[in-house]
Amino acid sequence: MKLFKIMLFMLGACLIIKAGSLYWTYFNFFDGDGIGIYLLGLEINDKVPIGYVPVYATAIALLGMPLILPVISKFFYKTHYDAGS
Repeated sequence: MKLFKIMLFMLGACLIIKAGSLYWTYFNFFDGDGIGIYLLGLEINDKVPIGYVPVYATAIALLGMPLILPVISKFFYKTHYDAGS
């Protein structure tokens, strides 16, 4: 169970980092017609217009947040049930 939580946290972290890199690309390096968006090695869209890059980045970030939040909340908030583990 602990390994599963770690894997979900890592997946969520990868999604948040990908969303950050899309925002960074949107504000710094945009060339011509559009960019291709790849997520975990799979191509999502080949030509995303400049106006839709923040939409994709927000969607990817929102996909990663529920995977990270339970682990972070458990780290900061320990109940008396967790004292034995």
